Amino acid sequence: MSIFDLIQNLMSKPKNPELDKVRQQHDNLPTSKYFDDTNISDEVFLHDYKESVERGHELALVFVATIQEHYTRDEIEKVTEDIVRCVSYLIGNCRMFPDVDYKDIWYTDYYDLIQLAQDMRLGDYSLPHWPEEQNISRRYLELTVSDLVQIFLAFLEESIIEEYSFEDNTEEFTNYLLRETLKTRRRVRRQKDRESQTIPFIERIPTEL
Repeated sequence: MSIFDLIQNLMSKPKNPELDKVRQQHDNLPTSKYFDDTNISDEVFLHDYKESVERGHELALVFVATIQEHYTRDEIEKVTEDIVRCVSYLIGNCRMFPDVDYKDIWYTDYYDLIQLAQDMRLGDYSLPHWPEEQNISRRYLELTVSDLVQIFLAFLEESIIEEYSFEDNTEEFTNYLLRETLKTRRRVRRQKDRESQTIPFIERIPTEL
């Protein structure tokens, strides 16, 4: 095993039990009755499935256009591969899904994605386009396509500088990039706060003795 593989294996192992616990607590929150198979007919399920596939395709086109606009030719292949991998994982596991009645509305119950969205002041816990879901436990967050583009642009900036791909574990890869993006944002914010606090001090230093 190479040193690179060893480092990646070590990083892919859980190293934050408190965070893992919070994630599990979130995943244990009550799910919507919408996902109870007894509440919808086969016809409705098939319709919603087809709509979801179509919305997923439309979202992919938006991401592709955004990537081509913001990244160089050398970067496009990597960021496209990363976003397809992570978004396919989220959608494929029903952790991110579209509103079948409103074209630009998506929902997620994925803890790390919600945390990043909230840090960016994006999303709505009141679910205005899903009034049937009370969301008392705040399991779900409503996001617009514009929200998702902003989130994943920040996410992809992190993916460019990261060498670790967690080849055997897409869940760990997704969690890692979402978490590192959040940590980077908080780091930058703290740095800006420190700089803003030092400026008044500098201004008070007398220029003449």
